[in-house]
Amino acid sequence: GVFTGTGPMYRGIRFRLGPTAVLRIGGVRVVVCSNRAQAGDRSILRHVGLEPAAQKIIGLKSSVHFRADYEPIAGKILVVVAPGSNTADTREIPYRRLRPGLRIAPSSQVLSGAPA
Repeated sequence: GVFTGTGPMYRGIRFRLGPTAVLRIGGVRVVVCSNRAQAGDRSILRHVGLEPAAQKIIGLKSSVHFRADYEPIAGKILVVVAPGSNTADTREIPYRRLRPGLRIAPSSQVLSGAPA
C-alpha cells in the first residue's frame, strides 16, 4: 500500500497504508488497510483498482479532508453524524467558558458570553 497522492490536498504526499485489500460483501466493495490514513484523495481507491468516478456511491470515514478531491465527482454529499471522541458539529459541544464575541464556525452566530 505505497503510492503518491494526486488530489488537491495530498498531491505529492506518499501514502503508506501497509497491507491493503478490497473486500466484497454482497454488492459492496470495502477497502481496508493496516495503517491509518485520511481518505481525502481518490488515489487511495485507484491504488486498489477502483475508479472513484465510476462508483455509484462512495462512503468515506472523513469529515472534511475528502471534499477537495471528491466534490468534483459527487452528485451529492451526505454527512453522517456518529458517536465518537470528536464531532464534526461543534454546536453539539457543551462549551462553558468561551470568550464573548467568538464564532465557533464561520456560519454560526457570535456568542454573547452568557453561561449555557
